[in-house]
Amino acid sequence: VMTALSVLVGWAVPNL
Repeated sequence: VMTALSVLVGWAVPNL
């Protein structure tokens, strides 16, 4: 679960 969140955060932050 934490890995999935880390992937989502890693994708979302640069797209902000």
